Amino acid sequence: RRSLVHVMDIMIQKSHLIIMHTDRTAEDGLKYMSRKRMDTVFICDQEGKLTGLVSKTDIMNAAGKRKDYAEGIGKLSRHKSWK
Repeated sequence: RRSLVHVMDIMIQKSHLIIMHTDRTAEDGLKYMSRKRMDTVFICDQEGKLTGLVSKTDIMNAAGKRKDYAEGIGKLSRHKSWK
């Protein structure tokens, strides 16, 4: 009989999730993800309700479309902590 693996057995525990509030900047998100060596951050409102998630790729794609902050994001992406 095939053994079932439950998501609870492989999920990242809540205490290890990277959570940021909606009022933080994309640059803040990249810095935080780099420090924590994660690729995704969960976004919560001021009441702590999950509103979405953002990945490094999402931020880099947005930077490609928004020249007004692309330069700052580019500097962050070249930093050694990014890799």
